[in-house]
Amino acid sequence: MFHHVKDNTETIPSNLKFHVPTIDLKDVNTNLSMRVEALDKITRACKEWGFFQIVNHGIGVEVLDEMLHGIRRFHELDDEVKKTFYSRDRSKKVRYFSNGSLFRDLAANWRDSIAFFSSPHPPNPEEIPAVCRYLSNTNFNGNNFNSL
Repeated sequence: MFHHVKDNTETIPSNLKFHVPTIDLKDVNTNLSMRVEALDKITRACKEWGFFQIVNHGIGVEVLDEMLHGIRRFHELDDEVKKTFYSRDRSKKVRYFSNGSLFRDLAANWRDSIAFFSSPHPPNPEEIPAVCRYLSNTNFNGNNFNSL
């Protein structure tokens, strides 16, 4: 199940330059046309690329750095601790899983992942592994967070 058969598709010429779609969120909360344009760019990027980069989102570097440190701390935990979060139940707000496309793809692609789903409502802080909680009182878009 981990064997990928080499496909016979053409290779992409190395002289092609790819640019990851970048979406600027500056003024999207105050300018309706900018908001519509950003949403259109996000829709196209999802359909054509499957990913994109967001700029001017208002999330401070310190928050992003702490998020990465929290995820790293989680993956460094003992397996016995991590497995308490393991689930394929898509209704859970916090899930630790491997091979997210195990039952859809022809071959498995081994990846350990932890996912936090916040739409339409974020998980309760106690659902989040303690090592992933943001514990400082950093100001983030006018809000103070004691955890998460």
